[in-house]
Amino acid sequence: MSREPADGLRASIAANASPADAALLAAVPVVLVAVFALPEATREAYVLDYREPTAVAAYASHFVHFGAAHLAGNVAAYALAVVPAYCYCAAADRRSAFLAVFGTVIAIFPYALSGLNAVFVRPSVGYGFSGLAMAFLGFLPVALAAYTRERLLPTVTLDHAPLLFFAGAGIVAVIAALAARTARLPLAAVGIAAVGVAVYGWSLWRSVDAASLRTAAGRAGDAEFAGAGVVLVLAAPFVAFPPDAAGSGYVLNVYTHLLGFCLGFVVPYVALRVTDGAT
Repeated sequence: MSREPADGLRASIAANASPADAALLAAVPVVLVAVFALPEATREAYVLDYREPTAVAAYASHFVHFGAAHLAGNVAAYALAVVPAYCYCAAADRRSAFLAVFGTVIAIFPYALSGLNAVFVRPSVGYGFSGLAMAFLGFLPVALAAYTRERLLPTVTLDHAPLLFFAGAGIVAVIAALAARTARLPLAAVGIAAVGVAVYGWSLWRSVDAASLRTAAGRAGDAEFAGAGVVLVLAAPFVAFPPDAAGSGYVLNVYTHLLGFCLGFVVPYVALRVTDGAT
């Protein structure tokens, strides 16, 4: 049977959260808006030119936007991913893990995403926060696994987190395959994702009994909050990976979105798997 958490969901989050954390999370959109307020010529100096990348632009370009709609969309994507991730970690008493991930995404991921983009030299530039926002979305399956173990199903472990990751990646692959129609790479990705979902889905099915599921489903608030995170991860690809990525004067960098999503999952998963084991 599933154990009963001592505190309600709100009380559990509040007990492990800190007002300083709220300021930390809010600092990102504040910085994005502050950068957007700079003169356009100043912002242009910090976009990443894939033909001549610089260390400064590799980092700063992720905080640069030129349109209010682009900025608002990225701020919204960030908030929709980072706030639930923080709440899941707080409710699971894994605040320190969240802070480590947050610091890694903000301090290191800009260089990783820029470097992986600059490998393909092309006459274009890159900017915007979307890749980092997708990294926080990629972290959600890890945060959800910790939350589910603590609040709903004690038999769920970190090793079940890849199920949701493969499901989200599979949707991305299906979208790409439908857009490309005959491309082999997206079709192969669909197959890999399907295998991942099957393997980890079977593992989850074997670890959870019917009585535990009934008990978890009966915990009003806890189960719905977990379900909302699952829906978010599965729905986000339809927005972040549109079949037609070209707009007026720009091309949506879905490659960066995919890199952010994958790195946001893989790096925390591997780090926690090494430090915590399958817990």
